[in-house]
Amino acid sequence: MNNRMIAREPALCDPALVETITNECNCPQLVARALIRRGVASAEEAKRFLNPDESDLLDPFLLPDMQIAADRVRQAIDTAERICVFGDYDADGVCSTAMLVQRLQKMGANVEYYIPHRHSEGYGMSADAVRLLHTRGVKLIITVDNGVSAYDEIALCAALGIDVVVTDHHSVGKTIPECVAVVAASRKDASYPNRYLCGAGVALKLIQALNGGAYTPEELALAAVATIADVVPLTGENRVIAACGLKHISKLTGLSALLRAAGFNQPRVDEMTVSFMIAPRLNAAGRMASALEAVHLLLGEEPTRADEIASTLHAYTHRRRDTENEILDEAERQIAARGDIGRAILLAHESWNAGVIGI
Repeated sequence: MNNRMIAREPALCDPALVETITNECNCPQLVARALIRRGVASAEEAKRFLNPDESDLLDPFLLPDMQIAADRVRQAIDTAERICVFGDYDADGVCSTAMLVQRLQKMGANVEYYIPHRHSEGYGMSADAVRLLHTRGVKLIITVDNGVSAYDEIALCAALGIDVVVTDHHSVGKTIPECVAVVAASRKDASYPNRYLCGAGVALKLIQALNGGAYTPEELALAAVATIADVVPLTGENRVIAACGLKHISKLTGLSALLRAAGFNQPRVDEMTVSFMIAPRLNAAGRMASALEAVHLLLGEEPTRADEIASTLHAYTHRRRDTENEILDEAERQIAARGDIGRAILLAHESWNAGVIGI
């Protein structure tokens, strides 16, 4: 018999631990067994998993370079240096950008933000963007959801007299960029217990570091949206951010407008709401036009303007779906026209939207 056809029996759970979790957490045995098979080893761990609490958020200064980063940002604020928050064009990037810009504004910073255009600039920092920010008088760039691979661009920043603080969650290579600070749990030398923060998760930790450990419900809500949208593991600290942040999404003018535009009429916002209603509309801005519109939505406090932008993002989502179907139809036509396709299929068309083909 083919071994791949044999169903493997999951490892048996310790009956005593099942009983302990069942009794102390007041949950069915089925839930207790599921928790154990997901790595829960005690009733205390089970309680934290079933009842996420903000008190379980980790110390931001456990992240590498966090103290250096926080000190440099405070210095820039104190001396009125121009700061640029350099973000990314997906949901994680726009949430990261909005939350950090708002925090710096509250602290009195001279701050602007920059999101590269997906179709004309591509991902992350570019030499042209760096030179443009230099002409604007920027002295400190803080990256969010990007930066760990921007070696050449960060070197250009140094040559132009611009300091860079990188906050990112993507995999770090053998070397880290030579800049003021690289705040990333994914660094090889990092000992931070949660290696799977999303970009907004790292931004939230920087906000905590700048604000005596505190943050607003709105900042936690944006971090929750990004955590769910970026599909990072929802365990440990990520689970706390997602579960606790979901409760505050309705407090944000922009996200409330986005839900109205999507026709949302449920009593509570959950992870499915974020995954299928909020995140696609935030992502659609960067896929179909400019992600700056999504940042404007999240930064806005005026309901009428928020409704206008939300309506635009909702329309982008429909355009994205239509474009996706058009690409699929063309791909199927190309395959049909080829006949014998061999062992691999490589398809292309000059009209295909680079922001859509990935999905």
